[in-house]
Amino acid sequence: MLHDMCISASQHCYTKQTAEPDYRARSHNAPIKYVDAVSRAMSTAKEHRQLADSDDHPLTDEIKAKLSYVENDDQAAEGAYCVTTTIAGRQTGAVRIMPLMDALHKTAAHTIKAPHSTPKADTSAMDGFAVCSSLTANASPKHPVRLRVVSIIAAGDTVDAEEDLDGAKDGRTNSHASNICVEIMTGARFPRRTYPQLDAVVKVEDVARHEPDPWKRQGEAYIDIFAHVRKNQNKRDAASDIVKGDRIVLAGQKFEPKHIMALASLGFNEVAVAEDGAAHSQLDSRHLEKSRQWKIGVVSTGSELIDLNALPSNGYPVDGRRAAEETLPNSNGPYICTALRELDPRQRVSYLGVVKDTEAALEESFRDAILRQGVDVLITTGGVSMGKFDLVRPVVENRLGGRVIFHGVNVRPGLPVMFAWVELDELNGAIPKRRRTVVFGLPGNPLATAMALRFFVMPYLTVLRGESPLIPSIVCTAHFEQRGDTSHTIDSGQECSSGMSPSRRKPEHLRVFWLARWCKVVNGHNGRPAVEILEEQSSYKVGNLVQADCWVEVPEGVHSVVQGDNVVAHPLSPVKHS
Repeated sequence: MLHDMCISASQHCYTKQTAEPDYRARSHNAPIKYVDAVSRAMSTAKEHRQLADSDDHPLTDEIKAKLSYVENDDQAAEGAYCVTTTIAGRQTGAVRIMPLMDALHKTAAHTIKAPHSTPKADTSAMDGFAVCSSLTANASPKHPVRLRVVSIIAAGDTVDAEEDLDGAKDGRTNSHASNICVEIMTGARFPRRTYPQLDAVVKVEDVARHEPDPWKRQGEAYIDIFAHVRKNQNKRDAASDIVKGDRIVLAGQKFEPKHIMALASLGFNEVAVAEDGAAHSQLDSRHLEKSRQWKIGVVSTGSELIDLNALPSNGYPVDGRRAAEETLPNSNGPYICTALRELDPRQRVSYLGVVKDTEAALEESFRDAILRQGVDVLITTGGVSMGKFDLVRPVVENRLGGRVIFHGVNVRPGLPVMFAWVELDELNGAIPKRRRTVVFGLPGNPLATAMALRFFVMPYLTVLRGESPLIPSIVCTAHFEQRGDTSHTIDSGQECSSGMSPSRRKPEHLRVFWLARWCKVVNGHNGRPAVEILEEQSSYKVGNLVQADCWVEVPEGVHSVVQGDNVVAHPLSPVKHS
């Protein structure tokens, strides 16, 4: 039954809908079904292509020049330089030091291990309120627990500063304070020294919030909690993702987008690649003449993020210890750019950097991308959930006059994903011309970004280019990763055997995408390919992606997967490597 449901759902993703509602006339505040979201995106892609074809033009010399990097990878990395090195006691010859984002499919000159653990501190996994879990033990819909909101912490904010611990400036900095909470954003640090009793996060959508009276200018903000919040709920523990010393990529291994994401999250902005003399891929210029080249822009939102281009050689900005502790290297942007270049090297993918969480900054960045950069598809990461600093949708709708086609899909990870289009007037000479750009607002958690890119953005781009769907899914036998592995070796290709975790549960109303890896079954299983579903699926853990090489899709209506069930698996990369 599970197999039939999976196949039916997967086939439906690319089935043309004959009677589609007029969804462009409204926005969607409630999550919709996955197949409905994909159907709407595919219909928009066909319309987008038709609009462009009606006003198409041959490629200019300027566009061809911008694409010339594909014809000679040696010249792709500006400022790359060569050194000689010795690996494992032998002379290897030339080794090139190049920007991380240009290392896709190059060979690692040496094994790279994590120089530190991530996250560096306890952080929030959700937009919500940090609470003391024991205070909520008796919370219920009839008898909610009321907590006073004493402060707000955004991602990247300095917390537990020494001056905050001296004299309790406003009387609230007190480890014994009761019935209090702190509003906290995804990725923000827990105030461990200031409020050590706060040990969990309740999601913002799970509370009733009461603000002070704006007219009387008095009163306090507080929240009502209607259910028990478990200790450590929605909290990311320090060093719970990548552990110092973990092997990210091995010497001789090809850099893939997943490695680039992991290295970026650790602060790397350049790597050493081996000059192995392998032939570079050549781009057929005749094919260029026949193919419209769509331009894609990638913007990462978040005041806590540091742009890799702003980093010195493999390190944080040297503007003080506090800045290094409170900031976070942007890993989503480099991952998206390299994954899209892997999907189709002909695509013009522009990395447009990091934008702070203000409406003015976001509007300026989006307008620049659309009107000056001329992007056809704008991909953003972060800022699409329900927190105070989730401003992508307000900017798209209110400042740019865009239409939201859907915002929220019943999937995990990636539920807050947004899809919209914007039409702005651009000058073509003296004549204004209406330009349409579609906007994919991807969630900020790395695995949610990777899932939404793979199952929303990439299918859209294949239809936009008028090409066949991505590599088809594969029906496999489900197995489960053995628990208790303490090796901390991030690697793939390990064998799996019987006697492991017997099943895994999921919310029945959601379609879930679990990270997995192809594996060999010791005793075999009817000759069907097998996948090992990873035990840990937290959407903030970049290390999980490095271990994986495929996604397992389980549709709505299924509440659990038992070992030995048939499941649908999708390759992590939807392209075939030579």
